[in-house]
Amino acid sequence: MKDEIRAQVIIGNDAEEFVDSELGKTILGMAKQDEAAAVIAFDEVDPTDLKAVARIQQELRVARRFEQYLIELINRGREALTTQES
Repeated sequence: MKDEIRAQVIIGNDAEEFVDSELGKTILGMAKQDEAAAVIAFDEVDPTDLKAVARIQQELRVARRFEQYLIELINRGREALTTQES
């Protein structure tokens, strides 16, 4: 259990450092641009074109998921740190 908590703390710290790095900011910015483009495409897509709607929905999910994963890793690391310090 201690090893698992320690691993979560380390991964959370790594994720936080990544988000704060130039590379992390760039990739998150690219994901935000992809998300914005998908929202625009979704607004403009023919609602009867089910394949296009599904493709755009998937693009939107992927763009949003990247940031969500990082946030989840950071939060887990912080929670693990709190547990470790208790």
